[in-house]
Amino acid sequence: MLILPIILPTNERKHLLNLASGNTKTYIGNSNLQMELRRLRSIGLISNTQPIGYIKDGVPFDLSSFVKLTRFGSKWIPQLMKYEREVEAEGEDRRNEEK
Repeated sequence: MLILPIILPTNERKHLLNLASGNTKTYIGNSNLQMELRRLRSIGLISNTQPIGYIKDGVPFDLSSFVKLTRFGSKWIPQLMKYEREVEAEGEDRRNEEK
């Protein structure tokens, strides 16, 4: 799990988890997002259903209308969820220590 943040940065993990949970309707287009989606596609975790280049800067859109998880991407979801829970628990522990 220690290598996961290096392989998949936070934003990319969130995109995958949002696709898995159906939380895809609140996206706003920008060039960084396009780059992240292209990277996820290049490593086989998502596939696009329409060109990623059609995502317009500053325009709201539903992520699931542009990309979907691949079978390989779906297999990563349990590990990503476990990692996110660990990170969240670690943050809670630190906040409690600071009190």
